[in-house]
Amino acid sequence: MSISATVAQVATNTANSTTPTATFAGNPTDGNLLVAMLQMNTTTAVITAANGYTKLTEISSTDKGCLFFKVASADAGAQQPCTLDASRAHAIAIVEWNATNGWNTTTYWEGANADNDGTKTLTAAVDPTDSIAALVIGGG
Repeated sequence: MSISATVAQVATNTANSTTPTATFAGNPTDGNLLVAMLQMNTTTAVITAANGYTKLTEISSTDKGCLFFKVASADAGAQQPCTLDASRAHAIAIVEWNATNGWNTTTYWEGANADNDGTKTLTAAVDPTDSIAALVIGGG
């Protein structure tokens, strides 16, 4: 089966707040995949998924980054995938993906270690300790 996925729209924002938000030009289409990327110049932030998003992974070195996703369902253009424990400077980008056959309800992820490989459903969070190296979400 051939799977085709295209970027429908992208929203970005930089701010200093506890609620990272980016606004699309139009409302996301129901069934499309929303993937959010958050970056901060700190390693101490506590980041919590919000508004139906699943937190995939959290990476800390000299900065802190996080990935989130959800399948759109009656979503408005303004998206807030997470909350922060304190007001912090951050940059956020959210990409809306459209697949010709919709999105499969299983995410396949590849861990950094072979013993961490496996699958997770769209409703289950991936444990940040799994050291995700790649995420593949297939069309239906």
